[in-house]
Amino acid sequence: MKVEVLIGDTDFDRRTRLKQAIRHQRVTGTVDGDPSLSGTLRKLTRPDEFDVIFVSIDFGFDKISNFIKEAKYTKSGQDCAYIVTARQSDSDNSDIARSVVEGADGVLLEPFSAESMQEVIDLSMRIKRERKLARQRAAVGVVVKEIVKNLDLASDTLRDGRTPVTRMRALNGLHETLENLESDALPLYYEALLDSMGDAIPFRPMTKSDLGILPMTRPVLSVRMNEEHGQPELEVTLEFAEGEDADLSNSLTVTRSIDDGTP
Repeated sequence: MKVEVLIGDTDFDRRTRLKQAIRHQRVTGTVDGDPSLSGTLRKLTRPDEFDVIFVSIDFGFDKISNFIKEAKYTKSGQDCAYIVTARQSDSDNSDIARSVVEGADGVLLEPFSAESMQEVIDLSMRIKRERKLARQRAAVGVVVKEIVKNLDLASDTLRDGRTPVTRMRALNGLHETLENLESDALPLYYEALLDSMGDAIPFRPMTKSDLGILPMTRPVLSVRMNEEHGQPELEVTLEFAEGEDADLSNSLTVTRSIDDGTP
C-alpha cells in the first residue's frame, strides 16, 4: 500500500519513532516531517499529495485547530486525514478530545504499536477516499447543473427562432471543464446526468399560434445505457405540435453517445 505521510512535531526523536512505526507497516510512499506547524502548512502548498497528516498534541488545541482549518484549504491537504499524536500519559488531556471535535480524525498514542498504526493507516485511507469522492461529486454536480441550465436556455432561444450563440459558448466552456475531470470522476458525471436529466419535462403542448415561431417544444433530455456498447447515451426527444397545419410527425428522437465524457 502506498501512503503519503506528513508529520508535524517539535520532537525530532518522536518524529523518527513515528516514521519507523509507519515503515514497519510495509507501506511505500514518502514520510516527510517538520518541527513547526507553519513549516508543515508550507509543505501542503507544494504539488505533493498527502494522505495523512500527524500533528503532535504538544502544539496545543488552538494551534492544532487553526492548522487543520487552514490545511483543508490547500490542494494537498483538502482530502487528508488528520491524526493527533500524543503520549500515553496525555490520554486524559482535554485538548485531545477538543481537537477531534474541532476537525481531527483520530488519535494515535505512544508507544506506536503495529496494531494501532495499522488501524490509523486504514482509517486515514478510507477518510481520504470518502473526502475526495464527496469533493468530486459536489464539483461535478455544479458543472452538470450549469449544463442543464444552459441547455434549457439554449432550447428557449431556439424555440424563439434565434441562434443560442451565448449558450453554446457557455456549453463549450463547460465541455473544457469536463475534459479536465480526473478519470475516476467520470462515473460521478454520468450519475449526475442521470439525476438531473432523467426526469426532464417538456414545455406545455404547442398550439397552432406557436407554429409561426418554431413547431416544437423544449427537448426532453434523458440518459440511458446502450446495452450493446455498455456506454451511456444522451437522448434528446423533440415533441412537435399536433394539428392539421403541422405537416410533421408527432416526435423526433435523436440519440448521442457520451462515452467520451461530453454532455
